[in-house]
Amino acid sequence: MPASFRSLLLLALALVLTIGAAAQTWQEVVPGIDYRVYRFESPQNDVFVTRMDRTNTSVIVDASLANGRISQPNVGWNTETIPSQVARYDGAFGYWGRETARFRYRVVAAVNGSGFSSANGAPDSPMAMNGALIKRTFSNSSESGGAMGFSYKIGGTAPTPGTPYMSGDLSLPGDSSKNRLSFADSTWLQFNKLNDQPLSNAIIIYTHHYGARTPTTTNTTEIVVRTDGSAPLRILPWSNYLPGTAVEIRTGSTGQTPIPFDGYVIVASGSSATSLQAKVPSVGTVVRLSQETQDTSGLDWTNMYCAIGPMWGVILRAGAKPTTSSSSYHVDVHPRTATAFNANYIYFIVVDGRSTRSSGMTLSELADFCIDELAATDAVNLDGGGSSTMWVDGSIRNVPSDGTPRGVANGLMMIQLLPKETSTTFTAGQNVFSNTPSTTLNLRTGPGTNFHTIQALTHNTPLTIVSHDLAGLRAQNISANPSYWWKVSTAGGVEGWVAEAFLSTASEVGKWREY
Repeated sequence: MPASFRSLLLLALALVLTIGAAAQTWQEVVPGIDYRVYRFESPQNDVFVTRMDRTNTSVIVDASLANGRISQPNVGWNTETIPSQVARYDGAFGYWGRETARFRYRVVAAVNGSGFSSANGAPDSPMAMNGALIKRTFSNSSESGGAMGFSYKIGGTAPTPGTPYMSGDLSLPGDSSKNRLSFADSTWLQFNKLNDQPLSNAIIIYTHHYGARTPTTTNTTEIVVRTDGSAPLRILPWSNYLPGTAVEIRTGSTGQTPIPFDGYVIVASGSSATSLQAKVPSVGTVVRLSQETQDTSGLDWTNMYCAIGPMWGVILRAGAKPTTSSSSYHVDVHPRTATAFNANYIYFIVVDGRSTRSSGMTLSELADFCIDELAATDAVNLDGGGSSTMWVDGSIRNVPSDGTPRGVANGLMMIQLLPKETSTTFTAGQNVFSNTPSTTLNLRTGPGTNFHTIQALTHNTPLTIVSHDLAGLRAQNISANPSYWWKVSTAGGVEGWVAEAFLSTASEVGKWREY
């Protein structure tokens, strides 16, 4: 065979292979979520993409959080790999459609999220998940706001698709009194911070994203508030507050109060504690919470479902690339993670890099990929390098440049909503016992293993079933078996959640079922 003909044949073969790779079709993972790999030869790059149909009512987007908590100063490092974060939230109870509907999550796809502190693993930017603003932010002048990127707002009062947005920089409003606790007599108190460390003469709100309990304090007033309808701490303005009821009051407290998943704990010190006690003198007092934010893009954050900050920033907004001379945008080639969207789809994107097979991309090249291959109108760059991870339907699909998945602060998930299921095995007020002969039973702040442990219960601990509108809810499985979760109270009055598999009636004490 002549050399010239052999060269032409090899060239034709290379073109066929290249065209074949570029023409790879989308593969359905579940209805509404598809997966695809793009292979480019010049330069060599592997790009892994999942897309979610915005019109499909059974799929949504939410954020994940390393170890289920926000890292705090002097509390230690807090990161978790994306596969481990997926395991934390797969099967978890999710909030959707406000009080009218609740669903269980099946995580279908996930990518790593925002940049994070090299000191403790805290996300660099504000963050919202499952309807609540939970980032330890606005805590001082250097954290008065933060750059934002992808955000996703819930639909109406029924389970309808959400709407993606490309956020701007987020901050508190100039009128800080709009972040307030208000009361039935139309008076109010301003709260100072969210999920932060204690301060003198201040009011701080703690959600379960901080941890199992409030921090250790000295002579504070702590009030546990249960939100109406077991709703999360939705972002609502002062004119449309989140109602709740005080269910426990601790004066002269030293902290360590359990934080319920369906409420929050108010911690007040100094003269602020005196003011709070005057407004909430007894259990049963109505307490209303309002939170407001300002977004430089003009986006209204009322009822925002999830939001996550960028690494570098927005690389595509309303069809236009940013005007910048940044070397990160035009020169630096790295593994990349991004999320993008258009009128039809939301995309998760991971570009492999730092290998002979896949070199990586500049941010400009990543934006061009979003435009040319996905017809995306908006895109934001997330944390990249060794953090870049694409998880789909049970496995990591890309090749992380560290060789193994890196622990990260948070992530984004595409989720299939499964129908609500409940058990009727127990009834409110029924006496039961923990049934764990060979181990202890974790009493948790909410219905699922994604919530924190309040207390470890030994075998045969007497418990009482507590009335709750989510009693018997199916949430995360235990050892691959369906698990239904019940709120219980110990003889000492500590309330929390346990799985039905580890509860027995008095007549069943000593029996053991393998789960």
